[in-house]
Amino acid sequence: MTAEEVAEVFTKALAGVRRDEIQRGTTLLGPQRDDLCFRVGADGERAIDVKTFGSQGQQRTVALSLRLAERRLIEEMVGEPPIVLLDDVLSDLDERRRAQIFALALGGGQTFLTTTDLEALPPEARAEASVWSVKEGTVTAGSDTSQ
Repeated sequence: MTAEEVAEVFTKALAGVRRDEIQRGTTLLGPQRDDLCFRVGADGERAIDVKTFGSQGQQRTVALSLRLAERRLIEEMVGEPPIVLLDDVLSDLDERRRAQIFALALGGGQTFLTTTDLEALPPEARAEASVWSVKEGTVTAGSDTSQ
């Protein structure tokens, strides 16, 4: 099936459920309704479904890997890296995974990362970072690790 044929079939399917979607106030068809299944393991037969059987760190790593792959795709399509926002992504990751995420996340462009523990950042990331602290609603430049 060609891309044009797929688009035509999808457009007809969307038109067929439009009235129901309006009545229900939600989408009934489309890629946003799909569930993705990620498996980790040495081979396909022993791989585990991360959502069901993965640790918090494995689940967080899969989610971050997907976001960083999206970042790379956007950069390839647009020609410049997007701004990346990572909110408290380090809490469930061990030191090795943190280093791997930073190697990918800091590969160009701007990355904003929130954390409650500056020491969780790899030393090379702290060395390159501009650190801002928020305490009692006040934002200040520089790090205050006594918080």
